[in-house]
Amino acid sequence: MSHELVHAGRRVVVTGIGMVSPLGLCTRMCWDALFRGQSGVQRISVFDPTGLPVQIAAQVDRAGVLERLESQVFASKTTSTAIATGLHERKLTPADILRAPLSIQYAVLAAHEAIQDAALSPATLNATDSGVVIGAGMVSLSDLVESVNRHQSGRHLSPHFVPRILLNAAAGYVALWFGLKGPSLSPSTACAAGAHAIGDAYRLIQRGDATVCIAGGTEACIHELALLGFSRARALTTQFADEPEQSSRPFDRRRSGFVLGEGACVLVLEDLEHARARRQAQPHTTYGELVGYGLSNDAYHVTAPHPEGIGAQRCMEMALRGIPRSAVGYVNAHATSTPLGDAVEAKAIGRVFGAEEPAPVVTSTKGATGHLLGAAGALEAAFTLLAVHHQCVPGTLNLHDIDVGLEMSATTDTTTAGLRFIGHHAHYYWPESSPLRIALSNSFGFYGTNTCLAFQRLPSDESRSGNGSFQGDGVST
Repeated sequence: MSHELVHAGRRVVVTGIGMVSPLGLCTRMCWDALFRGQSGVQRISVFDPTGLPVQIAAQVDRAGVLERLESQVFASKTTSTAIATGLHERKLTPADILRAPLSIQYAVLAAHEAIQDAALSPATLNATDSGVVIGAGMVSLSDLVESVNRHQSGRHLSPHFVPRILLNAAAGYVALWFGLKGPSLSPSTACAAGAHAIGDAYRLIQRGDATVCIAGGTEACIHELALLGFSRARALTTQFADEPEQSSRPFDRRRSGFVLGEGACVLVLEDLEHARARRQAQPHTTYGELVGYGLSNDAYHVTAPHPEGIGAQRCMEMALRGIPRSAVGYVNAHATSTPLGDAVEAKAIGRVFGAEEPAPVVTSTKGATGHLLGAAGALEAAFTLLAVHHQCVPGTLNLHDIDVGLEMSATTDTTTAGLRFIGHHAHYYWPESSPLRIALSNSFGFYGTNTCLAFQRLPSDESRSGNGSFQGDGVST
C-alpha cells in the first residue's frame, strides 16, 4: 500500500532540535539518557522541601544552564558578528538574560542549540520571514511570591515585575536575542502549550506567513506554591518518596499521580523547499516532516479528562486526516502517570486504531522526565521525531505491570486490544523491511484542551545528516 500523502500548502520539516530537561542540557544528553533508562526525578534540592506533602521533582541542572549560557550562547561568534555588522540591533544584553526568570533562560539556551543544529544564524536568516512561537503553562511563581512579599514589607516592586510574568516573555526574549522579526505567538494552553506552539508554527509556514519558525515550550515552576497547589488538586504522586526515580510510572498498575518537572524544548520548523535550497551551503539534518496537527476540547471538566476520551480521540483523528492508520507505527502518549488520565488516553488510542495490524507501539517518556507542563508537549514532540529519525523508541521507564483495566500487555512482542506497550528498559527497533513511517505525539491539558502532532519519516536522501546528527546507545539508523 502506498503511503504518499496529499499535502495542503507548503510542506514543513524540522531541521533543528534544542533541549533543556531533567535528563540533560542538550539534545544528545537527553536522548542518550532516555535510552539508558535514566530518571530525572530526585529529591528537591533547589529549596528545602521539608514539611511539604511532596518533596520530589524532575529538576534541571540550573548551574549548568548558567554555564552554558555564558560559554555557548553569549560567546556565539555568529550572533556577535551579526550585531557588529549591523544585521541585528537588539536592546538586550547577556546580563538581561541572566536576570530573567528561569523559564526564559531555559528557552534561550534551547533555542540557541536548535538554531545551531539547523546550521542557521542571524546572518543567514531572513529576519522578517522568521517567527517565534513558544508556549508556557504558568507565570513565574517565584516572581509573584517575591513581589507580594516586597509589597507587604513596604518595599518597592521591581519595574521589571510585569514584563517578567507575561506569558509571552520567553518568545519575546528569543525574538530579541536572535533578531527574529516575523510572527511571534505564545500559546498558553496548560500542559499542551508546547505542542500547540509547534502546531501553530506549522500552520504559519504552511500558509506562507513565515519560512522558518523557532517553536516549542518552556516551564520553570518547581516552587513551593506549585507543589502545594497541585497537591491540593491530588494530581501529584506521594508514593516512592524514598525512591524518587521510580515515582513516575505511566500506564503502570502502581501509578498514583505525576511528578512536577521543568525545562524547555525548541524546534526549528522550516519550509521544505527552503531547507533543500540551503542544504549544500549549510549542511544540516532534516529530522522529519510535520504532516498533521489536531486539536480539540473535551468541554467536560476543569482538570479531569472526558471518561471516554472523546476529545483525545478526535484530535488524533484530526491529525491523521489523509493518513492511513496502517502507516502509524508509534504513539508517544501524553500519559502523565495519573490513574484516570492514562487509562482514558489508552482507551482513546485503542479506538483510533482498533484492530489495525500491525498495531502501533505506545510509550510515554514522562517515566524518565516527569511532567514539564507547558514544555512537555514540545519535549515529547522532539523525542517522537528522534524515534522517527533513528527508527527506534525507548520503553516507558517504570512500566512493569500494566494496569489491568486497560486489558493490554506491556510487552515488545505481544499485541492486545490493538496496541503494543513498550515497558521498562525495553527498546523497540523497526526493521528496514517495515520502517516507522508516521508517529504521533499527544498532549493534553487542564480545561479539556487536547492536541496531537503527526510526524513523517523522510527518504534517506532528504534526512541525511549534517552538523547535528547523533544517536542513542545501540541505535541503528
